[in-house]
Amino acid sequence: MKGWLIRSVQGFTPTKNAEDLDISQQLGAIKSSGARIIILNCVVEYGKVILKQAHDHGMVGAGWQWLVTVGITGSILFPGFENMPDYYEGLIGMYIVDDAGELHDEFQRRWIAADPVQYPGVGNDTLVDNQ
Repeated sequence: MKGWLIRSVQGFTPTKNAEDLDISQQLGAIKSSGARIIILNCVVEYGKVILKQAHDHGMVGAGWQWLVTVGITGSILFPGFENMPDYYEGLIGMYIVDDAGELHDEFQRRWIAADPVQYPGVGNDTLVDNQ
């Protein structure tokens, strides 16, 4: 709608132990796509590992912007500022309020109508309507 170009959509299969996750291939695809704004939507255990690997691949800091969702920002496992690795600097966190705001109904309609082939995961019950 805003004319933004989505350069890469990457996913990963969760591992039993988050520390065993290796997303080098996905990070390489993101880096080579030219994308520099990345939305990370996962739980904090995986987020910590992913951000560390992104740091190791030179994908944090100047020239990169990571937007992290409530799975990371809303967790009590996310450390206080004194314990935060320096590569967390510059993260932008968001908190999503379920079924609130004027755009909720429009988003819900588009979510259900979206093509699951083009946008895997849309239209299913992962978006819960609490009404």
